[in-house]
Amino acid sequence: MANQQRKMDNVSQYKNDRFAIYYAPEKESDLYLLGKEWLARGLTSNLQLELPKIQGLSDAQLLDVIRPAARYGFHGTLKPPFELISTDQQDNLINDLETFASTEKPFSLPPLKLKQISHFLALTPVGDTSNLKHLAARIVRFFDSYRRPETEAKMNQRRRSGLTSLQELYLTTWGYPYVMDEFKFHLTLTGPLKDKYSQRIILKELSKRVSQLSLEEIRINNICLFIQDGKNEPFNLHSRYNFKES
Repeated sequence: MANQQRKMDNVSQYKNDRFAIYYAPEKESDLYLLGKEWLARGLTSNLQLELPKIQGLSDAQLLDVIRPAARYGFHGTLKPPFELISTDQQDNLINDLETFASTEKPFSLPPLKLKQISHFLALTPVGDTSNLKHLAARIVRFFDSYRRPETEAKMNQRRRSGLTSLQELYLTTWGYPYVMDEFKFHLTLTGPLKDKYSQRIILKELSKRVSQLSLEEIRINNICLFIQDGKNEPFNLHSRYNFKES
């Protein structure tokens, strides 16, 4: 009876969760502190920290800009958020993350630069990212057996932005259109910038903050499991899995 109750509790705990495999900067690194101070939250807590003060923008205006990015935590996506096929798979997922990471070797990213992608701002590596693309592709393939297939309704939401034939293939195969050859690594710092006034202020402020950091030698030596504890909740860092040091 006790075992049955524990199993029921486990099902209840994870039935609405989403999981994601991300790169996330090491705690207290310059990159981590940039994300924490800018997005006004850490990686392991839903607690909103004090907002940065930006001349020309109210707190409400700034929240509107950073809230979409802050919801996911400061990260670079390797495998996009997914639901588990079965609610009792989390232990197996963690075991496989440990196994996968133990076979990977660390590598360095090209320098990170602030860039506008569509209507939002992010840090992106400028240079050869083949190691990173290969890592993300291996992760997408390796862990896809855990992913509950996307509903047609969710896929139709993706299609509204307009997809190429290759992106459509990736959407139906992997549940997300921007993987494999379409993968572009970035660490998101804002949601959509809706007007040129806020765009100009935010770009100037972020450019100043980024210029004060050393982002030339960012090492990828682990991957992270993030969990969203229910719909509309933030994603939080659950655990890190270190690569094999040579």
